[in-house]
Amino acid sequence: MHALALFVDQLRDSRTPAERVALVQRIEEAVGSLAGLLDQLLDLSKLEAGAVQAVPQDFDVREVLASIEGQLAPLAQEKGIELRMRSTRAWVHADPVLVQRVLLNLVANAIRYTERGGVLVGCRRRGDRCRIEVWDTGCGIPAERREDVFREFVRLEGAASRDSGTLGLGLAIVARLADLLGTRVELSSRVGRGSMFAFELPRGARGEGRASQVLRQVSVPDLRGVFVVVVDDIDDARIAMCGLLERWGCLTLAAADGDDAVEQLASHDRPPELIVSDYRLAKGEDGLAAIARIRASAQEPVPAIFVTAETGAELARLARACGVPVLHKPVSPVKLRALLAQLLAKREIQRDG
Repeated sequence: MHALALFVDQLRDSRTPAERVALVQRIEEAVGSLAGLLDQLLDLSKLEAGAVQAVPQDFDVREVLASIEGQLAPLAQEKGIELRMRSTRAWVHADPVLVQRVLLNLVANAIRYTERGGVLVGCRRRGDRCRIEVWDTGCGIPAERREDVFREFVRLEGAASRDSGTLGLGLAIVARLADLLGTRVELSSRVGRGSMFAFELPRGARGEGRASQVLRQVSVPDLRGVFVVVVDDIDDARIAMCGLLERWGCLTLAAADGDDAVEQLASHDRPPELIVSDYRLAKGEDGLAAIARIRASAQEPVPAIFVTAETGAELARLARACGVPVLHKPVSPVKLRALLAQLLAKREIQRDG
């Protein structure tokens, strides 16, 4: 936040296009770091509150590893190190989303602490278990610090200690996710040589593509012309969301609450195709009530999502019951666009059906 405020002040006084471009890039990096920190804190708070539950199923480990490679290979390439995947033909019985989150944290951490060499992710069968290992050639972890790295807000000295985008939460999240999966993460390391993190999962029955529905990437259609109602009682948040959607080609209607939205819709000759709403609104209204009123005005079940800072288990329960997905502020534009695409695609399928 400190760096961000300084960059904005410098941007105000910048004199040349080159200065402005450089400052905008630094502002984007600072915002990205801030969003990453808040995402980690949110993950940790949800795990501590028991809001995350494992949903075990049989899936092919290779699908998870391919997804990890696709997401993190560019990060390794940027650092000039190698990211390799070695997988056996193994199916495991676990929650594929939680397994993917564990590996994302472990592999991203390994890349962050590795300056030369590379990172290897391997998988092999051990009787009725499957063992997944993440090896790196990074700075290593002293024996007396190996328990500490799984605690919150612990960062070791090394390459990543200079990284302002880390709070030392990645391995704390890994430890909690491992508990949910019914396993534990083992660590072995040599200072100056590298580290190895490993965990084991029960083997599953081989099948056909059951995990692919969970892990596949959502294709993003053209959003030009899509009419979106944005409901948020905070002016800056409402203006920023409309600006982002309009940049993607959407038509937007900005409202502070349900009354405002319904009143404005009365003068439009077409119903909205999506609703993006905060949960806590002014005048004691919540987003569920606002969405219900907009749908009643449109006389159709318009797809909706919550973009909110609310993290309570009650909202998660209500949102599931109403079929309204939740994104937490600060929202990633990539996640938002992917979810909008998913809702639009589902709506078209339902109409065709």
